[in-house]
Amino acid sequence: MTRLIDISLAISSSSLAPPHADFTHDVSPIVTTAEHGVGVSRLSVTTHTGTHVDPPSHFVVGGASVDQLPLERFYGEAYVAELPRWDGLIGPAELDGLEIPPGTTRLLLKTGNSEFWHRDDLTWPEQYAAVSPDGADWIAEHGIELVGIDFLGIEPPGNGAGHPTHHRLLSQGVIVIEGLDLYEVDPGSYLLIALPLRVEDGDGAPLRAALIKA
Repeated sequence: MTRLIDISLAISSSSLAPPHADFTHDVSPIVTTAEHGVGVSRLSVTTHTGTHVDPPSHFVVGGASVDQLPLERFYGEAYVAELPRWDGLIGPAELDGLEIPPGTTRLLLKTGNSEFWHRDDLTWPEQYAAVSPDGADWIAEHGIELVGIDFLGIEPPGNGAGHPTHHRLLSQGVIVIEGLDLYEVDPGSYLLIALPLRVEDGDGAPLRAALIKA
């Protein structure tokens, strides 16, 4: 029987959100099975809650929105590359050292961030692994069409309003998945299934991501 490895974060009212913006989210029952015989809850989230996709329209004026992206981009062979316990910038030197197989078009970066999701004290960290702007160029130049990372942002902390990593990736057609949990995933090749919600004109969308060992 095929085993799917869930690499998504659960969404709840206590899910981690950036501290600098109104990114609050809430999951609240409207009626409950115990009291009303049926359970229905209200889900209030942003398009960038939990494990989610950044399409070009997230930062590029006139860029493709979530509902305009072909589903094939989110399904197929992917390579999980590991930078053990790394919590700094991921640039060309770090990417060169990963020995990513030629022809890889979907790259998932496992770093020290993955340990973060399994801590008891879940607060926004001052330092986390992220892709530098020149690392973004390296990714695009090597034919990678989708890159995922194990934190809620691929942008380095302190990059400010310019968001050069996002701009360089998305303007060159590289789709970004943020908020992966790769803690129990070994490096190597997998089949990726990561389908986003079909949000009309969406600048992002939560998704459920899973891997199957190739």
